[in-house]
Amino acid sequence: MSHSVYHTEGIILSSINVGESNRFLFILTKDLGLLGVVAQGVRELKSKLRYSLNTLSHTYIDLVRGKEVWRATNTQGLHSFSSLANNKEKIALYARLSHFLRRLMPGESAHERLFEEFLSGISFLEKEEMNTEELRSFEALAVLRILNQLGYWGETKKFEEFLNEAVWSHEELLRFSQVRVEANKYINHALKESHL
Repeated sequence: MSHSVYHTEGIILSSINVGESNRFLFILTKDLGLLGVVAQGVRELKSKLRYSLNTLSHTYIDLVRGKEVWRATNTQGLHSFSSLANNKEKIALYARLSHFLRRLMPGESAHERLFEEFLSGISFLEKEEMNTEELRSFEALAVLRILNQLGYWGETKKFEEFLNEAVWSHEELLRFSQVRVEANKYINHALKESHL
């Protein structure tokens, strides 16, 4: 019995080692949404998948849907954000955003714009030097944009200027820092209303 192969772009949000050589991956994909994927034998030295399926990797990936789980069959690495691991504040921020996405995203539901916004945000986070204040603004703005893309922001027009165009720049973070305290109140309210 042949299985359909799905080709998509993905960001490895996090992973868990399973057994002696497998890894279970949480992947934010461009076309299929958030997926749990098994990569068989990926931790073996001979595995052709091992370098492009690490946490913090941006990759093209071929997936096959099994009876119970998705399986990775082939990959082509596009970029690794592994340099984030050299900065404790940035890697902790990435981990919080990854966890937040996993908590809020419905599985297997495409959110192409969210994927693009998250990718551009992580690229900005990796490349730019940011002080603690800018990192706080970055995190709050990323959460705001995730809530908006997933439909948890509701009908409020508050902070619309930060949602229409997903710009990541120091200037944008400076502007957002001036309303961040108020934005956090709305974020907390949206999360409370979501019951998640």
